[in-house]
Amino acid sequence: MEKEDRDASTKRNLQVIFEDVQFSKDFNYFLTVQLNGDGEKRRTDVSSAVNNPIFSANTFYLPITDQQLNDSSFLHFTAFIALNTDQSQTNAG
Repeated sequence: MEKEDRDASTKRNLQVIFEDVQFSKDFNYFLTVQLNGDGEKRRTDVSSAVNNPIFSANTFYLPITDQQLNDSSFLHFTAFIALNTDQSQTNAG
Protein backbone atom coordinates (compact mmCIF):
# COMPACT_ATOMS: atom_id res chain seq x y z
CA MET A 1 0.00 0.00 0.00
CA GLU A 2 2.86 2.36 0.82
CA LYS A 3 4.29 1.98 -2.71
CA GLU A 4 0.89 2.85 -4.22
CA ASP A 5 0.72 6.01 -2.11
CA ARG A 6 4.22 6.96 -3.22
CA ASP A 7 3.35 6.34 -6.90
CA ALA A 8 0.17 8.40 -6.60
CA SER A 9 2.07 11.30 -5.05
CA THR A 10 4.52 11.40 -7.98
CA LYS A 11 1.78 12.16 -10.51
CA ARG A 12 1.71 15.72 -11.73
CA ASN A 13 0.11 17.74 -14.50
CA LEU A 14 1.97 19.50 -17.27
CA GLN A 15 0.16 22.68 -18.30
CA VAL A 16 0.14 23.44 -22.04
CA ILE A 17 -1.22 26.79 -23.27
CA PHE A 18 -1.65 27.73 -26.93
CA GLU A 19 -1.08 31.49 -27.35
CA ASP A 20 0.11 33.74 -30.17
CA VAL A 21 -0.38 31.04 -32.82
CA GLN A 22 0.43 32.19 -36.35
CA PHE A 23 -0.12 30.54 -39.74
CA SER A 24 0.58 31.82 -43.25
CA LYS A 25 -3.01 31.51 -44.57
CA ASP A 26 -6.53 32.18 -43.30
CA PHE A 27 -8.23 28.86 -42.51
CA ASN A 28 -10.29 27.26 -39.75
CA TYR A 29 -7.63 25.60 -37.60
CA PHE A 30 -7.53 23.33 -34.58
CA LEU A 31 -4.50 22.01 -32.69
CA THR A 32 -3.77 18.86 -30.74
CA VAL A 33 -1.15 18.05 -28.12
CA GLN A 34 -0.15 14.62 -26.85
CA LEU A 35 2.52 13.42 -24.42
CA ASN A 36 5.03 11.01 -26.01
CA GLY A 37 2.77 10.51 -29.02
CA ASP A 38 0.75 7.83 -27.20
CA GLY A 39 -0.93 9.59 -24.28
CA GLU A 40 -4.40 11.06 -24.31
CA LYS A 41 -4.71 13.57 -27.16
CA ARG A 42 -6.08 16.99 -26.19
CA ARG A 43 -7.65 19.26 -28.78
CA THR A 44 -8.55 22.93 -29.15
CA ASP A 45 -11.80 24.18 -30.56
CA VAL A 46 -11.99 25.07 -34.26
CA SER A 47 -10.96 28.66 -34.92
CA SER A 48 -12.51 31.25 -37.17
CA ALA A 49 -10.99 31.47 -40.65
CA VAL A 50 -7.94 33.56 -39.73
CA ASN A 51 -4.16 33.18 -39.82
CA ASN A 52 -3.71 34.06 -36.13
CA PRO A 53 -6.39 32.00 -34.35
CA ILE A 54 -7.38 32.55 -30.75
CA PHE A 55 -8.73 29.35 -29.24
CA SER A 56 -11.23 29.53 -26.39
CA ALA A 57 -10.13 26.03 -25.32
CA ASN A 58 -6.41 26.76 -25.27
CA THR A 59 -5.23 25.39 -21.88
CA PHE A 60 -4.67 21.71 -21.19
CA TYR A 61 -3.34 19.72 -18.24
CA LEU A 62 -1.54 16.54 -19.24
CA PRO A 63 -0.95 13.99 -16.48
CA ILE A 64 2.75 13.22 -16.13
CA THR A 65 4.70 11.17 -13.61
CA ASP A 66 8.13 11.93 -12.15
CA GLN A 67 9.47 9.00 -14.17
CA GLN A 68 8.18 10.55 -17.41
CA LEU A 69 9.80 13.85 -16.43
CA ASN A 70 13.14 12.07 -15.99
CA ASP A 71 12.82 10.00 -19.19
CA SER A 72 13.15 11.39 -22.68
CA SER A 73 9.51 12.45 -22.82
CA PHE A 74 8.27 14.81 -25.50
CA LEU A 75 5.17 16.71 -26.55
CA HIS A 76 3.66 15.99 -29.96
CA PHE A 77 1.84 18.98 -31.50
CA THR A 78 -0.30 18.77 -34.63
CA ALA A 79 -2.14 21.49 -36.54
CA PHE A 80 -5.20 20.70 -38.64
CA ILE A 81 -7.32 22.64 -41.12
CA ALA A 82 -11.04 22.01 -40.59
CA LEU A 83 -12.68 21.72 -44.00
CA ASN A 84 -16.26 21.32 -42.77
CA THR A 85 -17.03 23.76 -39.99
CA ASP A 86 -20.83 23.55 -40.33
CA GLN A 87 -21.80 22.32 -36.84
CA SER A 88 -25.14 20.91 -38.05
CA GLN A 89 -23.26 18.62 -40.43
CA THR A 90 -20.70 17.43 -37.87
CA ASN A 91 -23.39 16.71 -35.26
CA ALA A 92 -25.68 14.84 -37.64
CA GLY A 93 -26.10 11.16 -36.77
